[in-house]
Amino acid sequence: MKISFSIRHLLAVGALILVFIFLLLLIGDYTLGSITFGPFEFKLTPPAEKSANRANPLPSAWSDTAGLPPNSETLIIGHSVRNQPIEAIKIGNGPNNIVFVGGMHAGAAPGTVEVAQQTVTHFSQNPEQIPDRVTLYVITSLNPDSPYAPGEVAGRLNAQKVDLNRNWDCHWKKDAQIRDQTVPGSGGDGPLSAPENSSLANFLQSVKPAAVLFWHARVPDGMVSPGNCEGTSLASAQLATLYSAAAGYPVTDYEEAFDLTLTGDATDWLDKSGFPSISILLPDYTDSDWTNNLNGVRAILNAYAN
Repeated sequence: MKISFSIRHLLAVGALILVFIFLLLLIGDYTLGSITFGPFEFKLTPPAEKSANRANPLPSAWSDTAGLPPNSETLIIGHSVRNQPIEAIKIGNGPNNIVFVGGMHAGAAPGTVEVAQQTVTHFSQNPEQIPDRVTLYVITSLNPDSPYAPGEVAGRLNAQKVDLNRNWDCHWKKDAQIRDQTVPGSGGDGPLSAPENSSLANFLQSVKPAAVLFWHARVPDGMVSPGNCEGTSLASAQLATLYSAAAGYPVTDYEEAFDLTLTGDATDWLDKSGFPSISILLPDYTDSDWTNNLNGVRAILNAYAN
C-alpha cells in the first residue's frame, strides 16, 4: 500500500511538470531537450539562449580554428547587438601587428567580407608569405547583423540602426550624414556606443597595431583614403601611398572627393590617436577585386617586415 501511494504521488508530480513544460513551450518560446526529475527527463532552453546564435564560451578567449596553420588562432573580440561573435583571425607571431577589417557595412558591401575571407584563406594556405616580424589579424565581418542590401543605406546599419563608420570619436554627431542624406540616430547615442565598435576599439588598444586598414565600397576605380580628423593626416599618409601603389587605387581624400564632412569616422579617430589607418574603397559593392587587393595586402605586410 505504501509503494502504491508513492507511485501515485510521483505520477502526479510528473504530470504537473509536464503541464508546466507545455505552458513554457506554448507561451515562452522555450525548446525541449533533456533534464532529469526522477524517471522523467527533459531539457528546457530559454528563448534568449535559443536566439543568441553565439559560439559556446571557452575557458580562454583563444581557440584553434580548423584549416588554419599551427601559428594561427581565432580570437572572439566581442559580440554584435544580436550576440553574434565578432572574430579576429590571427596568423603569424611577429611583433608588428597589422589589422584588416572587413564587413563594417557587411550588408551594403558584401564584397568587403569576401575580400577579408579571401585574405584569411590565402595566408592560411601560404603562411610563409607573412614576414617573421609581422602578425596579421583579419576581422572578416565587423557588422554581422546588417541586412543584405548591396549599395543601400539599410545594409550599412547594425541592429540598433547605427552606422558603424559614423560612431567614432572624431567630430561625432548623433544624426549623421550618409552620402547625400542625414539619417536620424545613425551616429548612435555617443562615440563607440555600438557594441561592435567598442569591442574593436578595445581590441586595437590591446594589440597596439602598426597599421589598421578597413575595406569599404564603392568607388568605380577604387580609392585609398587616409585617416584625417583635423585637416591633415598625422600618421596615415605613407600607409595610403603603399597600398595605393600596389593595388592600383588612387589616394584621395574622401571628404574632398565627395564634398562632405565625415563625422564619427573610424580611420579619422585612429589617425588622431596615433595609429596609421586607411579606408580602401573597392570598385564594386559585391566583388572583392581580389587580385589588386592581394597585391595591396602583400605590400603592407612586407613594408612592416623589419
